[in-house]
Amino acid sequence: MRVLTSITVCFFLLGCNHDVLVVPSQLLGIEVAVTPSPSVGSLTSPVTVTASVKNRGIFTRLCYSGCDYLITGIDFRIYDPYFQEVFLYDPRTRPLCADFTVLFHPGENIQGAFTIDGTLYDARGDTVKMGRGTYSILIEFTSWAEDHSEVSRLVVEKLITFDWKTG
Repeated sequence: MRVLTSITVCFFLLGCNHDVLVVPSQLLGIEVAVTPSPSVGSLTSPVTVTASVKNRGIFTRLCYSGCDYLITGIDFRIYDPYFQEVFLYDPRTRPLCADFTVLFHPGENIQGAFTIDGTLYDARGDTVKMGRGTYSILIEFTSWAEDHSEVSRLVVEKLITFDWKTG
């Protein structure tokens, strides 16, 4: 299985010429893990993507939950072999409800999964049958300090890939 990992962690410091300070996520103790299983999928063997976020730090963080989040606090994007974004659901029919913040305490673990069965959707909502090739999934977890200040914004990303074969 090919797993490409990219961890991007930054605090946006306002008032400092908008410089970006890159801080290892270990300092705040946020750990993200993502696994596709199996690593080669097909119509008869769908791929289940499992994602988890662990707060190994000593600070309570805030993250979002609600209809925009299939898994609390975790946003994801799926890209086809040509790196065009495709969607797990028809993007025009997502449930409309308010997003809200939840507390993410030290020691807490957020986890969830979704399955890719061979049918995806394009931005217009048209059905896209998955073709042979390597697909990418970008998982992003965003959290803030309890004061919800932009200065405390922490983003951790992981990029994974899996192969899809037809039939």
